[in-house]
Amino acid sequence: MKKGLKRILTALLAGSMLITAATACSSSNSDSSTGGGESQTGSTGEKKHIVWLTESYQDNETEGIEKYILEPAKEALPDIEVEWQTSADHRQVLKVQMAAGEGPDIFLLDGPAVAQEYYVADRLLDLTPYSEKYGWKDKFFSWALKCGTFDDKLYAVPVSYEGIVWWYNETLLEEKGWQMPTNRADFEKFCQTVQDDGMIPMAYGASNIKIANDWIMTQYIGAVCGKEETQKVLTGEKKWTDEPMRSAFEMIVKDWQAGWIGNKQSQSISQDDATALLYQRQAATKPEGSWLYANIQTAMDSGTTDDTIAMTLFPSFIEGEDPVFPLGIGAAYCVNGNTKYPDECLEFLQYMMIDNIENHAKQVVEYGWQPAPINTLNDYLPEDSMPALLQDLMTTMDGAIKAENINYVAYTFWPSETRNYFNDNIEKVYLDMMSLDDFLVGMQEVFDKAKDAGMLLPIPE
Repeated sequence: MKKGLKRILTALLAGSMLITAATACSSSNSDSSTGGGESQTGSTGEKKHIVWLTESYQDNETEGIEKYILEPAKEALPDIEVEWQTSADHRQVLKVQMAAGEGPDIFLLDGPAVAQEYYVADRLLDLTPYSEKYGWKDKFFSWALKCGTFDDKLYAVPVSYEGIVWWYNETLLEEKGWQMPTNRADFEKFCQTVQDDGMIPMAYGASNIKIANDWIMTQYIGAVCGKEETQKVLTGEKKWTDEPMRSAFEMIVKDWQAGWIGNKQSQSISQDDATALLYQRQAATKPEGSWLYANIQTAMDSGTTDDTIAMTLFPSFIEGEDPVFPLGIGAAYCVNGNTKYPDECLEFLQYMMIDNIENHAKQVVEYGWQPAPINTLNDYLPEDSMPALLQDLMTTMDGAIKAENINYVAYTFWPSETRNYFNDNIEKVYLDMMSLDDFLVGMQEVFDKAKDAGMLLPIPE
């Protein structure tokens, strides 16, 4: 990385201190030892106190973390005291603390793009020696581990993997005699048929979360471009303005303006409202992430909907090709470069991610937790007690990985500013406030800046 860029990003992180004040204390400080050093365990027998910061979770998820991570960790790691901190605004809290050279020892980030920013600002511990020590390359999916690798060194441990799927109301479709489409011609026929019946072909909402726009864009890119052509754009070999990438954008704009995506109101309704339309039979399908599984299963179990909701992959629009599964890393753990206890931090991560895999499998089943990208996880999933929908989802994801039939989700593989540009401007194109050509030129300009700065993200082959 260019030193000038590191100085710039460091200054940006420091500037964020003006926004809010840090609220939590940590065992990290500017005078402590840095990454890769020996753990300062001494011989006193005292517990080493480490702070673990995550976002806030729902009550049942919190229960799962305490039950399946923190409580068993007390016995498994008797010399380590883990202080779990949560914040609804943990991203901003972390920025402020890290800018001051403080912050938690271990912290959750949204994924590789965010981790890269902290790496460039020299805030992260190099995890490569620990990855080698614990044999992580044989335990994590190789593509997932690569996502947290910058300049050939590992800085972010992938916490969860997830994909963008196509949820649909199976009961409704069976009653109507409709089939989920498997190519572009059938897709167009399906959407028009649903619309003519007075329903929305694809429920979608982004009023409460603009980044939802790139979730569905990811599916269209996979459908139109496939894996290889997408890879060429994300590595800079081809441009966003080139075919077939331009056609993917042209197609989603056309479909949105036809009312097939959110009834031309996706900018003014929320994701939750869009999901409700699926339950209420006002929409036939909903493209969204695999993370929606927990809400859907709860809705079916509680009677919020009497219908069966199922999932499939968005179809390929390339003649003769199977659909790709857009997969990515939803979250990653990083370690503060200023931690006093690097060895203990990594012991805890090793325990949480690998040694405790059986309990993680229970979290996936009982609480709808997103699965860790660990190649043995499926061996621990209790098939006899797994809901059918979860089995279908896990089987589909596992099959795509084994077949290497995966594509690249925006929130893992697009540079941050490129993604921000897309989400800030795509609705202008939908609403004819910006031409598609102008939009794509701007997209390329932002991407080129990231490329010139050495900020393109690792792209697994």
